[in-house]
Amino acid sequence: MYVFAGSKVIAEYTPSAQTTAPTKEYVYLGSQLLATLDASGNPTYRHPDHLSARLYSNSSGTVIGTQGHLPVFTRKFLCNSLLPRLSCD
Repeated sequence: MYVFAGSKVIAEYTPSAQTTAPTKEYVYLGSQLLATLDASGNPTYRHPDHLSARLYSNSSGTVIGTQGHLPVFTRKFLCNSLLPRLSCD
C-alpha cells in the first residue's frame, strides 16, 4: 500500500505492517526525490543528473547502485539487449 502527499509517494506499507511501521519512506526536497529510508531507517541517497538518478549511495557514502541510459534505437542496445539473435555485423 502506498501513501501519497499530493502526487508524491511518501511511504510504502506491506499489507500486514502496522501503521507506525512503513517498509519504505521517501524524502523529497521540493519535487526532487533525495532519498529513501528502509524499515530500519537506513537511507539510500539518490544522486541525480539531468536525466535521472545515476548513482545510489548508503549512509557511509559507499556506492550501492548505478543506472545508465542508452538512446532509443541505439545499435548496440538493440543488438545486445532487445534482439540478441539479430546479426549486427
